[in-house]
Amino acid sequence: MFRVYGGAVFMKKARLKASYTIEAAMIIPLVFTTILISVKSGVILHEKVKEAALSYANMKEIDAVSQVRTMKNVNIVLEE
Repeated sequence: MFRVYGGAVFMKKARLKASYTIEAAMIIPLVFTTILISVKSGVILHEKVKEAALSYANMKEIDAVSQVRTMKNVNIVLEE
C-alpha cells in the first residue's frame, strides 16, 4: 500500500468498492426519521409561536379601561 522512494512516501491508489451493509440499511432510515421529526417539530413550534404572537397583538388592541368603565356603567344601570 505504501512505497518509499528516497525518503518520500507515496501511497498506491487503492480501489475500494462501496458496499451497502445491513448496519447502514438500519441506520440511514433512523437518521432520516430523526431529521424529519426535528423538522416537523420546528414547523409545529413555529405555528404555535405565530399564533401566540397574533393573540398577543389582539390583546394589545383591546382597551381594558373603557371596557371596565362600560361594565361599571352597566352594573349601575342594572342596580337602579
